[in-house]
Amino acid sequence: MTTDEQFDCVIVGVAAHPIVVLLASEMSARGWKVAVLDGVATEDLEIAHGVSLLSADTRLASADQKRAQRCGQVGGWLEHRLLRFDQRAIARFAAEFGGDPELLSIRRPIERGERIASVIRQLEPRVVFVNHAFHYGWVPRRVSGIPVVVMPWGDDLFDYAPASRAASRLVRSALRSSELCIPSAVSSLPTICDRFSVPRDRARSISWGVDLSGIPRRSTEVVFEARERLGLPQDSTIVFNTRRLRDAWGGDTALAAQIAIARRFPATYHVVIAGVGNWEDARAALRATAQAGVSEQFRIVSGNVDMNDFEAYCSASDIGLSLKRTRDMRSLSMLQAAAAGMDVVCTDQPEYRAMESEGFRASFVQAGDADGVVEIVSRLLEGQQSTEPDRAANRQWIEFAEDRSKQMPLLLELIASVAESKGRTRVRCSWSSPDRHESSAGASVPTVRIFSSSLAHAARVARTDPRRAVRALRRRVAAIISPDAPALAPSLPSAASPVSSPIVDSVALSASAGRSSPDEAAKSEALATVERVLESALRGRGAWNESRIPVVRATFARMLANVKLKTVDNSDRPILEIGADGQLAGAKVLHELTGLPVVATNLVVDGLEGNVGQYPITVRQTGIDALEFPDASFSMLFGRAVLEHISGLDHFLAECHRVLEDGGVLYLDGGPLYLSPKGHHMAVKGADGTHYGFDVMPDLLPDWCQLTHDRESLEDYLRESTEVGDDAAIIAEYVFTSPEQNRLAASEIILAFARSPFEHVSHEKLCVPTLPPLDLVERYGETDLVCNGLVFFATK
Repeated sequence: MTTDEQFDCVIVGVAAHPIVVLLASEMSARGWKVAVLDGVATEDLEIAHGVSLLSADTRLASADQKRAQRCGQVGGWLEHRLLRFDQRAIARFAAEFGGDPELLSIRRPIERGERIASVIRQLEPRVVFVNHAFHYGWVPRRVSGIPVVVMPWGDDLFDYAPASRAASRLVRSALRSSELCIPSAVSSLPTICDRFSVPRDRARSISWGVDLSGIPRRSTEVVFEARERLGLPQDSTIVFNTRRLRDAWGGDTALAAQIAIARRFPATYHVVIAGVGNWEDARAALRATAQAGVSEQFRIVSGNVDMNDFEAYCSASDIGLSLKRTRDMRSLSMLQAAAAGMDVVCTDQPEYRAMESEGFRASFVQAGDADGVVEIVSRLLEGQQSTEPDRAANRQWIEFAEDRSKQMPLLLELIASVAESKGRTRVRCSWSSPDRHESSAGASVPTVRIFSSSLAHAARVARTDPRRAVRALRRRVAAIISPDAPALAPSLPSAASPVSSPIVDSVALSASAGRSSPDEAAKSEALATVERVLESALRGRGAWNESRIPVVRATFARMLANVKLKTVDNSDRPILEIGADGQLAGAKVLHELTGLPVVATNLVVDGLEGNVGQYPITVRQTGIDALEFPDASFSMLFGRAVLEHISGLDHFLAECHRVLEDGGVLYLDGGPLYLSPKGHHMAVKGADGTHYGFDVMPDLLPDWCQLTHDRESLEDYLRESTEVGDDAAIIAEYVFTSPEQNRLAASEIILAFARSPFEHVSHEKLCVPTLPPLDLVERYGETDLVCNGLVFFATK
């Protein structure tokens, strides 16, 4: 390998760490050319398919090596001047992290970082990803001209930086020298922005997510093999400490609690991960269990535990502990424990509470409270505390917010957008993993690819501003949709117009049935039919109707990509359209595509019958919350822009299931949802008949005004800051009292579908460009705040 090779991304991190390997592998699978640098490798190696671990030693001249040593010496001198102020903090840190004060020294990070930066300057990659703000904190400031993304790991922010002024300066330098800082924890954003002075538009939280396919809860084969490997009885109850056996990670608390539990419940077994190189703590744990007489009930795993083994241990265990003493990020081990169906016991931390507000369920204890852990676990083991509802809620939350097949494309898109925002050579991005292109029925699921044209456009619009670049990217995505996937492209929930061309991020609640992959000729013919009917129904019917043509076209393109429609060849039941449009354009398209008659419903039907023409369309006046039809009356239910209006969603979905025939399909979408920036859904007429609509006046009301104002303050804002005059009272009253909105968050709607009688459901998330304010993120969680709309496909 030569140094003149062009890499798309260089990842700076511990090469043996499973997270580094995971990210590099995901990039490589999507066509990126990736290298890993850790500063300690002595030769080039291939650590995963298409991923190279590069050696700095073979690429640096002696002068570069000497310069790195001098930089380390300067760092040591600076550290010596500052350490006299931090002796107590350093002693406490050393005790919690293994007894070595040198762990906190900035000399080694600076020397290692200088060597890595010298190699990066030779390679000139399109973007650099740094996976720790302390250990590799010197790299971002030494690779000027090359875009850098930093992912703080948690201990760099909450352990290293508070313990030493020198460490704090190094972390601050790393964060402020990067183009984008992407912690996994929502709760860490105030620390990053306030304490380390990182601009808000350069900090964005995103977690890695969980590979749900890798954690088959209670699979007989997985559980058997994991327990066999650990030497545990197949019918035993297992308590698993999911964090390393270090005091800072709550290892002492967990061990004390597990020993007490083992004494109280002799039939339980306990699994502990010591971690790499942690022989001293592992031996101490063995001595403690032997002295307590419970060593036969313990399995202490030393050395490196890869992702597959950890997931197997999670699947085989019943109760998971995560007792980190200091502040934590969105722990991957916590997410894996929840996904595997364990009952989770964790310390009461800001990020865990933020997860709870999104739907996560756990039992909380105070840091260091071993007795509290024993009490909670005892209740769980004795059956005094119900566990099944929490396990089901965690699984649904993981599928909604933490599915890796959704999170990883967002992370890669962030990295790609930063590369282009600095005008680097184009990065080619494919957002669908080759391993995830087959549905449960074996049919090919359409993939979506974003090529460099949109990224280059983003760079031209805002060459030095990542936030503006990402926004421009999403405004261009709709124009470059692959012909193999009419649905819009997956995206980061922070960059697409909340009104037009929202970006789609697919996530399945369960195996999606009814999906089809028609041949290109049939697909092209269907899309041509949609275009023809929409032009006939909406063209020349006013500017607003004409503006709906691309929006409705995108709806049907998305539906055709995900749903196999019934036709006159295989059904004699009509189609039910819920919330038909004024020109009956949707009903006409449905008939042309299927040949079936359509029943078009709406609460207001004045003038609809005059637009029926020669089509077999029956107009019915009925509310959106009630379906007054016999059982199995329809072959399909179709509703566009309705989900935000339906109250009593559980009853409505049960009714949808009832009136569909067996094998019938459902398509429903909606937005803006209540917690999104335009969730006020302003659509009201003023005293003189002026129409105030969120789609025609998107800037009249501030984003998230329904969450940041009350009725009186919003009315005052409109009177002082706009020209609506007395209509301010009408608008404010509508926003806060209108019965037309159900005021449900995206997560609530998704969970309603998960509870519904439909066995096969999938959905897509439509995301918005605006970064939510930190106070709203802390109250509601970022996932719901950036979800502008939802699209659901279901089969009975």
